[in-house]
Order: sequence, then C-alpha cells, then structure tokens
Amino acid sequence: MKRTLQALLVTSFVLIAAQKAWAFDKALVDQFSGQVSQLICSDGGAWLKCFRMQPSACKNVADSMVAPCAEQILLPIKGQLAYDDGVQTAQRLMGCFNERFEQSYGSQRLATEECSKPPKHLRSEAQ
Repeated sequence: MKRTLQALLVTSFVLIAAQKAWAFDKALVDQFSGQVSQLICSDGGAWLKCFRMQPSACKNVADSMVAPCAEQILLPIKGQLAYDDGVQTAQRLMGCFNERFEQSYGSQRLATEECSKPPKHLRSEAQ
C-alpha cells in the first residue's frame, strides 16, 4: 500500500524526534523537503498531466512548493511536538502545499473526472 503524504509527514516528525534534540535547522528542513518531494513525484509525475504539465517537471514543481512551506512552518519549531501537534503540523504543511500549488497551477487543471481530485498518494486520509 502506498503511503499518503499526510502519513509521511507524521512519520517523519516521529523519526526526527528520535534522532534530534527537536529543533529544525535548515539542513534538516532541506532533507525533509526532499523526502516530501520524492513522495509527491512517486507516480513519476503523471498527476501533472491534469495541469497540462510534463511529468518530467515534477521534481522542480514539487521542490518549488514544498521548500517554502517547510521553511515557513518547520524552522520556527524549537521543541518536541506531541503526536497531535505533529498531525496538526502535517495538516498545515499539506494545506500550504495545496494552496501554493492551486494559486500557481489551479487554473490549468483539466476539467475531467480523472483530474477532479488529487491522486491517491497525495490525498489526506479524510479524502
């Protein structure tokens, strides 16, 4: 079963907590951003066809959405997050990614059934 973006975010916070004294620095945020971008593009970027883009552009598109959100939301965190706070942080990150993407590319979305909702690997558990 493929992991969803939300599951990756929460799992990453738990793993980071075990490895670090729980402060996000630029290097850790960059590493985290790279993992998120990999998951976003785990289908080879095929989902970008719904936005009239080439799948090969996925890494660049994902990086441009993920990095600013991760820096904005994660760099201010200076202490360990409780599980519920980790879930809320994951949801804030997902909201930031989605908002940035929709602002940049939403108007290019194809009006097809297939493109009406995000691909499975990018959906939250609630979708």
